[in-house]
Amino acid sequence: MLNELDDILNILAEQGFRYAPYAKGHRVYGKDGKSIVFVGKAFHDHRAIKNLKSDLRKIGVVFNEITPKKNRIREVIAKQEEEMPKAELIMLDSPADISNMEQSRIKLQAAINALSDLEVALNGLEKDFKRVEMFKSLMKQMQE
Repeated sequence: MLNELDDILNILAEQGFRYAPYAKGHRVYGKDGKSIVFVGKAFHDHRAIKNLKSDLRKIGVVFNEITPKKNRIREVIAKQEEEMPKAELIMLDSPADISNMEQSRIKLQAAINALSDLEVALNGLEKDFKRVEMFKSLMKQMQE
């Protein structure tokens, strides 16, 4: 924990904060000249450093720490960027290339047409379902 305290004091010095030793530790003065944070010499539990950093953030100290969660997010983004297909310029050098592209275009258009047919069929089924529900409700009303 003393190493962490030394690191914190170095960060304070780098960022231009004044601190002065006193009997029980250090006094850290905010840049506004009004804020003071008292830093003890000894830390008795694991929360003391976290609480100290929190108090120092309140007077404007910036800690450039990467938390495990932030680090994990950066790893995921980097992995996704690696897996992303790179845009390439397609050079059509021969009639065979043009023919292959035309065949791919035809297949794609056929798939689009099939999706459109499925959408029409689904809309028809939805209308049929609504009619059946309407008839069921009419039958219930007639039975009552």
